[in-house]
Amino acid sequence: MQSDLQLRGITKKHIIQGEKMTGKKIDVLWAFVVGGILSTAAEVLWLILVSIGLPASTWAITAFLMVLGLIGMITSYFGLYQKLVGLAGFGAFLPFCSLPCSIMLDYTAARSGGDPVGKSVFKGLKGPFFVFGTGISVTILLTLTVYWVQGFDGMMGQLQKAGALEAAPVTAIMFLRAFLIGGMICGVWQIFFRINKQSIPLNMAMGIYTGAILTAVGAMEHIVGFAGAGMMLQIHATGEGVYRWFTTILLFHSFSGLLRFLLMLAFIFIGSTLVFGEMFYKRTVRERK
Repeated sequence: MQSDLQLRGITKKHIIQGEKMTGKKIDVLWAFVVGGILSTAAEVLWLILVSIGLPASTWAITAFLMVLGLIGMITSYFGLYQKLVGLAGFGAFLPFCSLPCSIMLDYTAARSGGDPVGKSVFKGLKGPFFVFGTGISVTILLTLTVYWVQGFDGMMGQLQKAGALEAAPVTAIMFLRAFLIGGMICGVWQIFFRINKQSIPLNMAMGIYTGAILTAVGAMEHIVGFAGAGMMLQIHATGEGVYRWFTTILLFHSFSGLLRFLLMLAFIFIGSTLVFGEMFYKRTVRERK
């Protein structure tokens, strides 16, 4: 990625040096620390959204992801999130707020290479389309399989158990749990990335698959109930979200969850390309002059 962006004249300080994410001796430690800090901050955000009256199982999670996306756009515009990824690897990549950063860099690289806006948008979204396209497809197939095996009553029981765990009381220990579990997940995924040596989009897609599988076997609600935003912040939670809204489609023929999910993605995709992506491109042009 680095050489590709340099050929297009992108300022070096804005580059995510993805190939070096496996080379630092303490990158796993940094992944744990940064992932834990981001998870703790996300826990604060989640509690704020729930405290103002947003339903935890519907609009709160949508607003949560939108705010995280906006934070990712703003910090990426100023070149901050890129540095965080270069330092912590999947400690910054695995959290959901990394999505706008990836889109903005690919969009800016395309624009700097002379591509028009429309083609640059396509190139900027090519990676997320792979991640979410394969992630959603695998999750839907898994949900249909579970529905075929367990039937209506079995999947209804899953939803009821998950809803009961969402009503956990707010305590100070939640922040410690978010830090420890969120950091541990990021650290483990950094090690997993070192071992498999596959592309970052494929590793992110595997995160969605993992979240869907954990949800299907009934483990995800326990992890979220224990760690809060320590899990909700990570890309794994997308697998849970897709599994849940497709379950509601199968059981209740309700598409509201799907529509909220698509609204959230549209907000991030448009904001990361036509708004902040274009602003970031123009900023890099000014810096080169």
